[in-house]
Amino acid sequence: MKLYEFTDDTIEVAGRTLHRIKALTSFANVQKGDLGGYIESKKNLATAGNCWVYDNAKVYGNAMVLGNSVVCNNAEVFDYAIVDMNARILDEAKVCGRAIIYRNATVSIMAKVYGYARVKDEATVTDKAIVTGKTCVYGNARIGDNAKIEGEATIGGEAYIFGNAQITGTANIKSITQIGGNAIIRYTTDYITIQGVTKDGITFHKSNDEIVICNKHYFGSLESFEKQVLEKTRDNIQKELLLLIELAECHLANHN
Repeated sequence: MKLYEFTDDTIEVAGRTLHRIKALTSFANVQKGDLGGYIESKKNLATAGNCWVYDNAKVYGNAMVLGNSVVCNNAEVFDYAIVDMNARILDEAKVCGRAIIYRNATVSIMAKVYGYARVKDEATVTDKAIVTGKTCVYGNARIGDNAKIEGEATIGGEAYIFGNAQITGTANIKSITQIGGNAIIRYTTDYITIQGVTKDGITFHKSNDEIVICNKHYFGSLESFEKQVLEKTRDNIQKELLLLIELAECHLANHN
């Protein structure tokens, strides 16, 4: 059964003619007669499942939107990119190259995913972040702000990468690790995450050649954190945290 047809409304994008689509039947939250976004050819949008291109979003080239996925709010999917399995591309985000976004993943708010990157599971790339190279972002990981993931890095678990952080090389970041500021992480040894001492875990890494500390409630310098530990924590926790600071300093010095 045909789910949509081309209308006479066309636009030119990168030398290609794109056609606005119109729904021929009702499905998901799309009603028969609703106008969708723009696609170049019918290979860009599957006729099975509940996938749809909304408003002024665009899909062109050899890109494909499949399997209940949505592209909307001026987002673009092009080149050989694939969006599948309930993925969402939103809010002026761009997915291109041979990137694949699938299994409930979200790319939004002017973020860009390209190269051979994979974003899957419940992972989110947002806020102008960039994911490229042969990277993989999975699990419940979140990439935000102006962070950039490249090389062959993998980000998973509950990891959160933010600020101007750059994750590259073969770095493998997972668990509840949080990395921000101006960090440059090339290898897994460039940071250390400790769980168990505090409820949310603590990550130590360098930013502008200074050791900083991240968790859900704190981001700041090692010096500032140590001062707070001495002033505000109980004796038993204080000893553990001071030992962690010493461990982080030793680890990051050895792997500088």
